[in-house]
Amino acid sequence: MYEILLFDIDNTLLNFDLAEEKAIHVALAHYDIEPTLEVVSKFKEINKQLWKKFELGKITKERLLEKRFEELFEFLGNIKYLENNISREINTYYLNQLANSSDLMPDAYEVLNELSKSHKIYLVTNGVTKTQTKRINNSSIKKFFNGVYISETIGIQKPYKGFFDYVFADLKIKDKKKVLLIGDSLTADIIGGINYGIDTCWYNFKTQESKDIRPTYEIKSLKELLDICIF
Repeated sequence: MYEILLFDIDNTLLNFDLAEEKAIHVALAHYDIEPTLEVVSKFKEINKQLWKKFELGKITKERLLEKRFEELFEFLGNIKYLENNISREINTYYLNQLANSSDLMPDAYEVLNELSKSHKIYLVTNGVTKTQTKRINNSSIKKFFNGVYISETIGIQKPYKGFFDYVFADLKIKDKKKVLLIGDSLTADIIGGINYGIDTCWYNFKTQESKDIRPTYEIKSLKELLDICIF
């Protein structure tokens, strides 16, 4: 049925939660901020909210990357770092640490190994180009990908139509029924795919509520993809 599989990267194939955890601990410690549970949790909360705003087109990628640390410094009352614009500097350091992490999601290697025998596999991500490229290149699953599409490079992000227009034009896809989009984000991946008229598979490993969003498939484990894609 499906010939082309479009995979999100973070928390779909690569473990972003783990990468974020490691990177923020190192970055905060490097800038003499104790990475307590409260501080790390606050950063994750800020980061998640800003990425949601980015998906909705309410903030630019450039502003997001700087603002997440501005908001963290405001939370900490660190006026010195705010006045000296350390936000940009620590963000660069954080991204460099993040780029070093290529830990896989459970069963990602085994599933991709099987799917690559019968499908063309492409990555579609809203991440930072330099960071994502390094993570992908350092991962053990790079060999399974036929191509990578990153919003920063394209100039428009998921879930917007323009992102998918670019991917489909570049791959010369004529029949949308041959494409399946797999991702963990309802707002970026699933809504984006639904609005574009392609089938979607929500990797709901965190067991969240989908509300009014109805993906074509919902899985808790990547292994379930084999039953969907291989007959």
